[in-house]
Amino acid sequence: MPPHRILFVDDEPSIRLTLPTILRQHGFELRAAATVREALTEINSKEFDVLISDLNIGEPGDGFTVVSAMRRTQPKCVKLILTGYPAFESALRAIQAHVDDYLVKPTNVGMLIAKIEERLNSRSAVRHVPRKGMTALLRENVDEIRERVLMGMKADSELNRLPMSDGERVDHLPAMLTEVAD
Repeated sequence: MPPHRILFVDDEPSIRLTLPTILRQHGFELRAAATVREALTEINSKEFDVLISDLNIGEPGDGFTVVSAMRRTQPKCVKLILTGYPAFESALRAIQAHVDDYLVKPTNVGMLIAKIEERLNSRSAVRHVPRKGMTALLRENVDEIRERVLMGMKADSELNRLPMSDGERVDHLPAMLTEVAD
């Protein structure tokens, strides 16, 4: 079986040099892009199994442009967003953009590889499951979304300095997500 092909998009040169090297060592074939334009060129000229895109490539939220292009062009591709600036709004937008996972920088490489393999392994099984609407997905995943947002907040050093309990940080989310679903 040929190696899985990954498109990695990030405007930070140091990350573009290190992460692809590590992923290649784990048997992945990799292409890296530094800009949205480079990423779109790659998406339109090659097939990929996985997209790992920074959320903010040049401009805030550019990663969603790349995800959207990949979703339209290569719908079976696993799409992951990587960000150093987690926020509830971007996590919600990631869900709406059909992102398969949302990871906070710096991410544990072992966890990243495990997520990639998990998503690749479940990709074929997902094809047989009826698609659910956004409303159902939000309602069924309230607890997971709450936990991921809390993890993202705890990983952010500036947010972590705020003297708030975990409950104060995320207890409003279930009601907010229900309102969004309605």
